[in-house]
Amino acid sequence: MPRLFETSSLTFADRWSMTRCGLVVLVALWLTGCATASLEERAIPLMLGEPYEGMLGPGYDTFTFTLDTPARIVLESHIPLGRMVSVVPNGQLLDSQGNVVARDWHGGEGRNFRIETMLPAGTWYLRVNDGLGCGSELRCMDVDRDYGVTLTVKNAP
Repeated sequence: MPRLFETSSLTFADRWSMTRCGLVVLVALWLTGCATASLEERAIPLMLGEPYEGMLGPGYDTFTFTLDTPARIVLESHIPLGRMVSVVPNGQLLDSQGNVVARDWHGGEGRNFRIETMLPAGTWYLRVNDGLGCGSELRCMDVDRDYGVTLTVKNAP
């Protein structure tokens, strides 16, 4: 009677196929950042009044900021005028536990997100992904996908 995990009956092609599938899963996890990085580890610091400029690729970008006191904040994306057909940033504001507190897709100018809300003191995260659904590194590399994010404080209570 054969054992459940007996490998001696597997051909080289079977073993190669299993190895290839495992590698594909590991690469997919690595590309999405799920394999090793926590929310805090992959977050880009977002500084008050200093816009972040970058390229929006597959998956999402995560930003972090800390408020020492309660404040009304505004998080906005900015896309260069000629890029509005190639990238549509969506924003989700997360608390320190990773729970979605607010989200926006097109509340800003053009196809940009704009999140304005009152927040208590603490550490916060902003997750930005592409609303056009850039799902692969190859497709994302075909077009210019630059965008920016700014954090401003409108007023403190």
